[in-house]
Amino acid sequence: MLQTIEGDCETAVGGLALIENNNLKFKAQLFSDSGLKSYEYEMTGKTSEAVKIGKSVGEKLLKLAGSEFKNT
Repeated sequence: MLQTIEGDCETAVGGLALIENNNLKFKAQLFSDSGLKSYEYEMTGKTSEAVKIGKSVGEKLLKLAGSEFKNT
C-alpha cells in the first residue's frame, strides 16, 4: 500500500493488518495534504494475496483522495 501511494516516512498514512485463520484483513487511512480530510478503506482476503490486497487498498485510497493527496 505504501509503495502504491508512493509514501514515505513523512506521509500521513496508517495501516492495520489482522490475520486470522489464513485470512488477512487490512485497513488503511490516508490524510489529505492539508490534514483536514481523511480517507479509509478496508479489504479482506487470503494471506497469500497480501501484496495484491496492499496494492488494491493503496489504489482505492488514491482514488478516494483524488487531488486532495499529491504526495509532493
